[in-house]
Amino acid sequence: LRYEHTPFPTASAKAPSSSTLGDTDCTVYQVDVGQPVRAEITLWTADHPLWDGSQLDSLMHALHGVMYVQFGDAAPAHLSTASGMLVKSETTIHKGPSSQRTIRQLASIDVAEGAPQNAMLDESFFQKQAITHDELMARRVGAPPSAYTEDEAAVMKTVTRFQQGYLKRNIEDLHEWVEALFTEDVCVLGTDGAFPGTHEWRRGRAAAHEMFERDWRHWGDLRMYSDEALLSVAGNAAWIVLFATVTVDRGDREASRSRCLQRLSQYASNNHWAPQRALYECLADAANVLVQYERGERFVWPVRIALGLTRAGDAWRIHFVDFSHPARGFRTWRLHEEAPSA
Repeated sequence: LRYEHTPFPTASAKAPSSSTLGDTDCTVYQVDVGQPVRAEITLWTADHPLWDGSQLDSLMHALHGVMYVQFGDAAPAHLSTASGMLVKSETTIHKGPSSQRTIRQLASIDVAEGAPQNAMLDESFFQKQAITHDELMARRVGAPPSAYTEDEAAVMKTVTRFQQGYLKRNIEDLHEWVEALFTEDVCVLGTDGAFPGTHEWRRGRAAAHEMFERDWRHWGDLRMYSDEALLSVAGNAAWIVLFATVTVDRGDREASRSRCLQRLSQYASNNHWAPQRALYECLADAANVLVQYERGERFVWPVRIALGLTRAGDAWRIHFVDFSHPARGFRTWRLHEEAPSA
């Protein structure tokens, strides 16, 4: 099996074609999942089909995860009820002795009023049904699938309580919540953790208490979706990776404008920057604020949560937690080579 993806400006499709890989005859299935990528699946031919329709669809699910389609670029968009991909229409898979194909095309749809255009997400990565932003926000979270083993169910009990803390955000319960769920030397990495021991890269329950209190008071509505969680248990250790969203309603444009102006003033007075650098920093910051509010006043950010747990008697405690945002293009954090001028 060979997988390739390349820039692809328009949505179209091609019939399977013959090819060779070394000395092996192959059939190439080109599956177009819409801007900005094109997927080509190469399967070795045989006397009987290597993949039936359900297997090929499962393969496309995996490719969808690898290609991480940028919803912000393609939205507003419709998601396939069969695969969760951005589509206009899907053809039936044509099966034969050595040929089968799926065609998916991109198209726009109307966005629900008040929903951010970059939040048209399918249900837990690539579930069978499409889901709008409002449905995503209203959906029940933390319902464990019946397929969990006894150990996995015990791990999910801890994960569910972790989620409930963020849903309720009751500061009076925070101390008990931290003591019950986390090991004594827990390591917590927040989205702003850039260096060990600073701000949101901390260790120990006291530091965790401080970080979680700040989250509960000032962060948005964190919702974790466990249906497609990656979970593994090995002896007395376990890890889990979950998809989550953080929703913040920031209707006060004037307050954001004031904070932005304060930052711009700091840029302009920075003696370590050349005038051109200060100007560019001002332009970048101001443009980001303007374009974000142009997209809407409800902000929904995708978050990846990774948890490492250890068994403590009959319970599981969290030993490591990492919150991270997906990133692309130039990163916000950067280490500069130049030394500040005297």
